[in-house]
Amino acid sequence: MRYIKVLLMVLLIFLALVFFFQNQKPLSQEMVLTLNLFFVPPMSSISLPLYFVVASAFVVGAVLATCFFWWNKVTMSTRLMTSKWRVRSLEKELLKAQKAIATQDKREALIRAKAAREEKKDAPAIEAVAAPAEAPRQAAQPAAAAAPAAAAPMAAEELVPDPDNR
Repeated sequence: MRYIKVLLMVLLIFLALVFFFQNQKPLSQEMVLTLNLFFVPPMSSISLPLYFVVASAFVVGAVLATCFFWWNKVTMSTRLMTSKWRVRSLEKELLKAQKAIATQDKREALIRAKAAREEKKDAPAIEAVAAPAEAPRQAAQPAAAAAPAAAAPMAAEELVPDPDNR
């Protein structure tokens, strides 16, 4: 896009130069500019060649366009910096929220593990009191099948530290 703008500007300057060289005689005629408003006394300029008026209008237009684009660039730069600051602020807030969620998940996992351990401790005592008739059936089960089931909760408990025992 930048190259297209430069190309158009060079083309415009070239056409203006061709216009001035081909129309030197008509453009060198003297001209007086006047301003006549209803509430201000009439004003007039000194006698100026037409090419000076055209060239002056071109320069004034170029300066005004440059000022407009400069102002637009400053405004957009300010908005960009504000947006970048806002993004950084939101990213920091997101990291804090992620850390809080991770901490909360760890706490919940510890609470669940602790509840599971307490359940396991209470379960054999309740089963022994509630169902004495089932004891012979449990004794008939092979010990090899019960050993891996008992080892799995212990392995899970070792991975999660107990918050009460610090």
